[in-house]
Amino acid sequence: MVKNKIIFKEVTGSKEEIYTLFALLKDRTFYISHLSMPEFKDHENFVKNHPYKNWHIVFLEDKPIGSFNIKFDN
Repeated sequence: MVKNKIIFKEVTGSKEEIYTLFALLKDRTFYISHLSMPEFKDHENFVKNHPYKNWHIVFLEDKPIGSFNIKFDN
């Protein structure tokens, strides 16, 4: 029996994904790629123009729990 199914959804830049990623970013205790929380518009622009080879949102069942990316230099 499968419990706690993990799903990886590729980021395509949809509004839903942008809001989901922003909510995940707001919930973080530590920032990796910036010193302070960006404005939503800046976040939206970044997601729409992301410089990643692959970017996915990780879901536990239907709840987003994180994201990961792979850069072009791996």
